[in-house]
Amino acid sequence: AIETWKNEKIEGWKSVRSSVDMFEYLGRDEFNFTCIGSNTAHLMLQPSPPTNMLSIFEAVSQVIKSEYPGKKVALMCTDLSMKYVDMGYGEIFKKHGLTFIPPTPQIQKLCMDGIKHVKNPTEGAASFRKAIDCFMQCVLWYLDEGGASVFALACTDIPVVLKESVMRSDPRVAGREIYIVDSVAAL
Repeated sequence: AIETWKNEKIEGWKSVRSSVDMFEYLGRDEFNFTCIGSNTAHLMLQPSPPTNMLSIFEAVSQVIKSEYPGKKVALMCTDLSMKYVDMGYGEIFKKHGLTFIPPTPQIQKLCMDGIKHVKNPTEGAASFRKAIDCFMQCVLWYLDEGGASVFALACTDIPVVLKESVMRSDPRVAGREIYIVDSVAAL
């Protein structure tokens, strides 16, 4: 549906008005379900997303609740998603009885620095190593200070470099309980 819509709108799909048009298009009755693999898009549609849209917030929460019951959750996401966490993940985590550990401003900044390195890899592979370093500092803080063991990767850029194998290969987390929930994969 998205590709059809983009072809109909040609290059105009990059504008804000066009985003509104896209969301209206995806809410049409002819679509049984709509799936958008973007945390920001889901946040933009709150509090009244199209009734046929699969919720990324619900999907992540259901995976955590069913596969990691009783575990504390670290939410790794953009500043925007964290700023409006009560309208998105935080609200749904609470609904499902999940314990979410909010980051400190410094940890959130590290997460955003990592995201920026992935989005704009000006130094090639070195940018990805810097991103992993930023994310791993976040992981260590969540493990040590927050007691979290489930990491909800709620920005599509984070799992590009932060895989469970990458986390487990870091000697600082050897033998520790770590679970990753990729928001897009959860959908």
